[in-house]
Amino acid sequence: TKTMLIVLLVTMAAASAMAGSGSVEGWFQAGNDINGYAIGTEETDHGKIAFIKATDPAKDKFGTLMQCYSARDYLGKRIRMSASIKPVGVMNWAGMWMRVDSGRKSTAFDNMQGRPLTGSDDWKTYTIVLDVSKESDSISMGVLLAGEGVVYWDDVRVEVVSRDVPVTDPRTIKSGPTNLDFGD
Repeated sequence: TKTMLIVLLVTMAAASAMAGSGSVEGWFQAGNDINGYAIGTEETDHGKIAFIKATDPAKDKFGTLMQCYSARDYLGKRIRMSASIKPVGVMNWAGMWMRVDSGRKSTAFDNMQGRPLTGSDDWKTYTIVLDVSKESDSISMGVLLAGEGVVYWDDVRVEVVSRDVPVTDPRTIKSGPTNLDFGD
């Protein structure tokens, strides 16, 4: 609805104004410890990449580099977000995330907490796949860092995929019981 979109835009502008550590055009800084993290971009051999870096994070807090957009073009579809990510010195955990909202209710969500990025690693591509209900208003996505470290990311893509591609939402209810005899 128009009201939801206006509230979303005002929220984005307020979050962007609070983010004093840098900027990434089209993205804003959020989380429950904005002052403990810095965001920005840097030029590399591969072109410009974005980052979120711990500067002085509070214990059990996180920062995120994110954006929100209308779900209008994706209603009733399954979408996949993919990105290349390089964690460096991640002491707690990091991951990319995507959330689909209908009003004030989240209808699909995955933040990779069940498959977290930790330590340091080379560039790898990660994906999140979610269903966008026909009642959805907005989609939010980003990369988050909890604790110390740096997360670099690049080549972010959002695309519609077929229903054959499984969703990654950990809350997805299975169609029936599985592995009842605990076998292989």
